[in-house]
Amino acid sequence: MGLVVLMSLAVLALVAKAGALAREPGLRWIFLAALVVSLGSGVAAWLLWRIAPARWPAVLRRALGEPRLDTLADLWARTRATPHEHAAALTLSYAIWLLDFVSIWLLARAVGLPLPFLETCIATSVAYAATALPISVGGHGVREGAMLVVLGLFGLVPAAGPDRDRALLLAVLVWAVTMLWSLVGGGVLLFASPARSVPAEPREIQ
Repeated sequence: MGLVVLMSLAVLALVAKAGALAREPGLRWIFLAALVVSLGSGVAAWLLWRIAPARWPAVLRRALGEPRLDTLADLWARTRATPHEHAAALTLSYAIWLLDFVSIWLLARAVGLPLPFLETCIATSVAYAATALPISVGGHGVREGAMLVVLGLFGLVPAAGPDRDRALLLAVLVWAVTMLWSLVGGGVLLFASPARSVPAEPREIQ
């Protein structure tokens, strides 16, 4: 869900920057990739929502095996039974990512690099999405490099000079803030008293 939200936000921001999109081939590739991920995920989610695991192709059902298929059928039923909760989670995901973009935009201004907000949204979306690539541990280095590359495509980060140094500082600060709040969340989970949970009974789908 987070990846789809990031890519859809990047698509919307790039559409708003149509002039830069038309001039820079690199941005067009980013736009196409984000559009494919957004639309492909939407179509896949719709198909999974409509088609129960028992109706999946026989080849896929044999490959999954009966135990996995039963688990997936249970998850499918639970998901279908709680559409409002999933819609709320999707809405909150958009709000959280937008808040993250605002924080990075403010960090850029704090280091003397007044970036436009839409370009910040696009660069951040690509940077976070790049962490999903299996080419580094936790996306460290990939996230920062992707952000600088996208900002460079917009002509906002030169190859050298004070603004380049500020952009590098921004990328490191984004990493530091992300790690800091991840550690805070980890500390809360580590020291909080475990809550008792009662397994929910799946509701029958008519």
